[in-house]
Amino acid sequence: MTTIKTYRNLLYFIAVACLIGCFSCENLTVEKPNVEDHSISGQVLSLPDNFSLMKDILIQSGLSETLGDTTQSYTFFIQDNADFAAADIHGVNDLVEILRAMVPEGKSDSALLADYIKYRGIPYAIEADSLLNTNELMTLADGKKVFLSIDKSASPPCLKFNDLNGHLAAPDAVLDSESLYSNLHCSNGVIYKIKGNLWAKNRIPYRVYWDIAEQPELMALPTFRQSGCNATFHADELSYITFQVDPDCSDDYDHIEYHRGEMPQDISTFNDRFQYTYADYLRLWMDMGGIQWIEFKTPVLVKGTYKVWLCYRRESDGTIRAVFKQGGYEDQLLPHQIDMSLYMPNPEAEGSSPEQLEMLGWKRYNAKKYSYVVASYLLGTIEVYETGRHTLRFEALSHLRCYCLGNWDMIQFIPVNENQLSPRIDMLGNWIEDTVEVCNIFPYEAGTP
Repeated sequence: MTTIKTYRNLLYFIAVACLIGCFSCENLTVEKPNVEDHSISGQVLSLPDNFSLMKDILIQSGLSETLGDTTQSYTFFIQDNADFAAADIHGVNDLVEILRAMVPEGKSDSALLADYIKYRGIPYAIEADSLLNTNELMTLADGKKVFLSIDKSASPPCLKFNDLNGHLAAPDAVLDSESLYSNLHCSNGVIYKIKGNLWAKNRIPYRVYWDIAEQPELMALPTFRQSGCNATFHADELSYITFQVDPDCSDDYDHIEYHRGEMPQDISTFNDRFQYTYADYLRLWMDMGGIQWIEFKTPVLVKGTYKVWLCYRRESDGTIRAVFKQGGYEDQLLPHQIDMSLYMPNPEAEGSSPEQLEMLGWKRYNAKKYSYVVASYLLGTIEVYETGRHTLRFEALSHLRCYCLGNWDMIQFIPVNENQLSPRIDMLGNWIEDTVEVCNIFPYEAGTP
């Protein structure tokens, strides 16, 4: 176990080191700006012509003096003309027109540009290694945050800005780690170049289908989501999952496990009782004699009201409840307790329907086929008061035996005014509308493309 943990941590640090290493500019022939004013403003205004629009925006925002103040420290994100052009922004007026459509509060042009610049500014200097290990940054724009995540599947690992895990939603921007102008040190801070367009948006709530196996330490495993991958984690070994175990619990049940089964190649090897998304899941023992409580750090949730669904495989006896926690606000106890031993009712049975089961707190979340042991149960409704990552806590209510296990697949956050039953999700992670014929849902019949 110690060897596995050491190897896993080594892989994680290698991934981060690779990204940090990309900041090296030894092989670049272009020299850094050489001007007398080494402040952030001075360095930005001395950038080459392919940053001309960035310079114009800074000047017209009225914030060049602020970012030139050497008594304060800042971090500032820049982009070049090509990335502006990709968003059909070819001049300051184009940007103002877009900003006015997003923020219709009657602000002046300079105020809109000031807000735009403030969202790219952080009120302290952030070194590269710290940036890569940060989840969110409070900007100079009042109450506005930038959210960060690392994609370790990329080579080198890629730092994403505002990758909010929405369906088919790309991040606003990514760090241009190979640019000369990333990790550019100034007399009052650091400049980083990004690829993309970074601005504060008035986002509306959207559904999040969260595969809870997507944890940094799990995704760093060399065999993550490969058949037969299994790993064990104790309470202090995961960044975004914490839990408490009964001190008298056996070593056999004082941890959580990651398992990845076989992905069926076609319908002939499909087992409807194991149709987990991506064929993987977390296995845990929720009981007062085992794991007494567990807390998950959620993906970014946009301010709004959501129904919360736990998607899992029915297992042994045991009852749990959930609590939603967000800093500065009272905890929200979700009203529906789950008896993990109950079988999923059949929405296709005579006299039944998906809508009737939804009223009882049940739904089928997997797209291919109904199974009585694969279920999604409604925990309740939460109010997200501030956009950000929050905490979802599960508490054991039973004290039966410490091996009350469960296989957990995903948690869904769906805005209350949206369809809770569709789209469903197949084993490959595709979102499937209820109008799609079963034969066109993975896994397919043998020979079907």
